[in-house]
Amino acid sequence: MKKVLLFGILCFMILGIKVCADDSYLVWLDDSIQLFSVENQAQGDGFITMGEADLAECLDAGIVERYIPNIPVKLCDLDWNQQAINVDFPQSIGCRGNDVTVAVIDSGVQEIGVLQGRVLPGMNLLSGTTDVTDTVGHGTFVSGIIAAGADKCKIIPLKCFDADTTDLGYILNAIYHAVVTYEVDVINMSVSFSENAEGVTDEQMAQIIDVFNQYVTNASDAGVLVVCAVGNDSTAAMHYPAGCLDAVGVGAVDAENAHCSFSQYNDSVFVVAPGRAVVSTAINGYTSDSGTSFAAPHVSALAAIAKSMNPKITTAEFKTLLMDTSIDLGVEGRDDYYGYGLIDCEAAAKKLMAGEQVYISPIDKTASGTSAVFYNNTSDSVTAWCIFASYGQNGLSSAPVMTMQTILPGKTYSFENSGTNDSVSFMAWKNLETLQPLGSSRQ
Repeated sequence: MKKVLLFGILCFMILGIKVCADDSYLVWLDDSIQLFSVENQAQGDGFITMGEADLAECLDAGIVERYIPNIPVKLCDLDWNQQAINVDFPQSIGCRGNDVTVAVIDSGVQEIGVLQGRVLPGMNLLSGTTDVTDTVGHGTFVSGIIAAGADKCKIIPLKCFDADTTDLGYILNAIYHAVVTYEVDVINMSVSFSENAEGVTDEQMAQIIDVFNQYVTNASDAGVLVVCAVGNDSTAAMHYPAGCLDAVGVGAVDAENAHCSFSQYNDSVFVVAPGRAVVSTAINGYTSDSGTSFAAPHVSALAAIAKSMNPKITTAEFKTLLMDTSIDLGVEGRDDYYGYGLIDCEAAAKKLMAGEQVYISPIDKTASGTSAVFYNNTSDSVTAWCIFASYGQNGLSSAPVMTMQTILPGKTYSFENSGTNDSVSFMAWKNLETLQPLGSSRQ
């Protein structure tokens, strides 16, 4: 029996089958198996990768010398910022900013790395053209953070900078076009000017702030979530547009959740996000940088996730969501350094799906079909009829596709179907007799 098992393992090694089970192990067999020396990239130096069932058979046969779990290993610090705000959770349940557009009012964008295929045609406000080539790098860096956090959203670059400063009129025009021309869902402005700007009287500044407030309020009234950096002067001076009533002002923290010394501290700080030593896309690859400019797009990514989960979410509702789910830092409650705390994408997503037994993610549409993720939002196993229906002008295009699935607590089931030309709907029912829904359908 042992020889038969050894022969089976040998065949396994020669075929080079790579185990992809959730629970896999690195297994060292006893000396007898070392007689079989097989070069195979799937094998390590003296060990074999195998799943739990195969390991159990080898243990029963008494041929295992040693084994350890095959745990995941990541590159150090490249995505500490995304880990810090728990963006993995909404991504794992299919909430990735699907069908959401984010206007990035900045220096343009270079479509590289994570941004490839993610950028829609935008506008160069400086030249009145569609050339949004980024020669500064700032807009590309900001856009890369948004694209990494909400990896199904689309970026619309509105280029207002060819250097580190620009004119106020370009920014105001960009806000207008973001709302009216492009009808975006989210605006990211990692730009700022101080209330103490040189060469401007107090009366003139009051008028400037009033105009900026009106533009941001108009955007908010149109259903757009406006996210802004609070500024990097290391003072309590108010910067705009973060200081606008309907903006979400974002300060910066480091990997230890400590306030970054450059980040403004005042009433405009609504929440904080990673802003020191953040890695993102550069003009020619990837680079690291620091600033509240790079804290804000983390919140814009969360705004895109929230908009994909609830397209009708308002600025007031989004702010309440942040208040209820952010991780309190500094003194208890809101303060001028941390606002309501560090954003938490997992807590925010769970808040948005509260009351759903089976949450159906936003629909992912590709050239080959559609899919949705069914998430068990309870503490018990749920057996659900997962149903897909496609509708044309004359009703159902074909018979619904149905499958019964038992989903463990906190686990998911991905339901994929072909066909994208018609309207589609995904549903989760308790049974086929009463048609009792286990959550809201997704269309």
